[in-house]
Amino acid sequence: MNKAFFEKFINYYYCDRTVLKTIEASEKLTDAEKILFLKYLDLKNQNHKISCSHIVNPISLGCNCYPHTTSIRLGYKYPKWISGKDRLFHDLAVTNIRSTNLIFQTDADAIPLADDYGKTQTYFISKQLNFQYNHDFVDSEKEKEQSISEFLPVLKKRLNRTKKELKSGNCLCLCTIYKTAARAEDINLLEKNIKQYNKTNCLIIIDPENLIQNHGDISKGVEYINLAYPNIGDRPFIWYEFESYFTNEGFNYFEEISNKLNTIINERFPKSTDSDFDVFSECGKSDEYSRLINSLK
Repeated sequence: MNKAFFEKFINYYYCDRTVLKTIEASEKLTDAEKILFLKYLDLKNQNHKISCSHIVNPISLGCNCYPHTTSIRLGYKYPKWISGKDRLFHDLAVTNIRSTNLIFQTDADAIPLADDYGKTQTYFISKQLNFQYNHDFVDSEKEKEQSISEFLPVLKKRLNRTKKELKSGNCLCLCTIYKTAARAEDINLLEKNIKQYNKTNCLIIIDPENLIQNHGDISKGVEYINLAYPNIGDRPFIWYEFESYFTNEGFNYFEEISNKLNTIINERFPKSTDSDFDVFSECGKSDEYSRLINSLK
């Protein structure tokens, strides 16, 4: 099976016991692929169960795509085709905590959320905020000024949706420190800002590259995870690349991250009695899902 097959299942679908048995019986997968595939799907189901058993809303607060993408991959958050929810501001962007505090404290109309193109001239950025919207591509047929002007309302809507989620409360606010060191005082201000929206919100800082040198000064109300990326031979671990995460080392890393998040969810968020939505049934309605399962037989 090629990597697109595994990525579709892990990143977009949920598999119940019937499908897991089909995978177990399949002769189309090598034993090593089968074992790792099933471990990921079992982990995703476990995390989904824990998330559904609590009143918790995982959202990303940057500083890259890690929180949004891995929340989906690990079962905490539904992909858009299931949830029907539009993208939030930080989901697919490179941001920073200091400017995130600024946009949470200032009216969106007063800040240039985008003001230029990136270095490849193919995506939008904000030079003032040092944000990169590297999943939002420019229309090369349009003048830059027009293209930016049309993109600004999109960003404003995303930011307003994010603020609305924060106001609703019980948000598991995930923020991954990326490339640039962050200061404890900025992190503490971010916690203060999200709790001003709703005191039930919880900030989780993920620092796999140990970029926060003064992390001992982080507020006790902030959950701090500095589990390092694993070693996978002579290659760097790149969290979003299939060749990194679909390895035993990658799985062990994300299992540990899941264990830490599940502990936080159990300790910080109230239990839920609402379990009407059947995600497995929803996946079963997808023709592509059926096609993928049939390809295993």
